[in-house]
Amino acid sequence: MELNALRAHVDPHFLFNSFNVLSGLIDEDPEKAQSFLAGLSKIYRYILEQRNADTATLQEELAFAEKYLALQQMRFEGGIELSLEIEEALQVKKMPALTLQLLLENAIKHNRFDEQTPLRIELKTTAGQLVVRNNKAARTNLQEGNKMGLQNIKDRYALLGVDSVEIKDTPTGFLVKLPLL
Repeated sequence: MELNALRAHVDPHFLFNSFNVLSGLIDEDPEKAQSFLAGLSKIYRYILEQRNADTATLQEELAFAEKYLALQQMRFEGGIELSLEIEEALQVKKMPALTLQLLLENAIKHNRFDEQTPLRIELKTTAGQLVVRNNKAARTNLQEGNKMGLQNIKDRYALLGVDSVEIKDTPTGFLVKLPLL
């Protein structure tokens, strides 16, 4: 029951942020808004498919992350860079579904970036873990986060019997190490 409650938290958060992006695009570029909406429907299909799943494969999560960031690139035009260093053999490993979406959303929400100083997100596997890292340029007009997304991730791992999620927050970067199951 707890796991279901934690999964349910993801849906409204994602939709709220996506509709805010879509709202901005409608005024800026109606054609881009149409494309964003088409991409959003594909992304949300994945969310609905994973709604009742405890876990997803790393491969599924990475495919979702690339689609999600492609949508964000429509909005931020070159302000986000993605680097992947993923061991092929680990792509069949599992992790809580939609974990990457929460981490990517947090990186975008909490940092300022543009084409000249992009948000650099790195996803790599090492020692049976997925390491998610981003540079940090904290937004000054944003209230301190409540860390509910990070706690959600920790709680979902704990309910799967894994308590080794590692989070490092420094002045210049943010890093999360996620065990692969």
